[in-house]
Amino acid sequence: IVGGCCGTTPAHIAAIAQAVAELAPRTVPEVEKKLRLSGLEPFNVGADSLFVNVGERTNVTGAKAFARMILEGRFDDALAVARQQVENGAQVID
Repeated sequence: IVGGCCGTTPAHIAAIAQAVAELAPRTVPEVEKKLRLSGLEPFNVGADSLFVNVGERTNVTGAKAFARMILEGRFDDALAVARQQVENGAQVID
């Protein structure tokens, strides 16, 4: 993307346009469609994924004990639940 901003003069914009006139726009890469999640590390789930382990004890609508921790502001306890899920193999936290 090339261009100017609020203080750019018409002459400057013309110079930029001239400088890039012979350049073709970039080719948009073909990206394989996958479920892409991010956290500390990227996590991609596709047809080649064997099994995805989802830790569900951190869902406030399905885990009453976890919901209570959140409502009471016991975030260290809630974090311990999430950490335990990961330590036991969860790749995704619900």
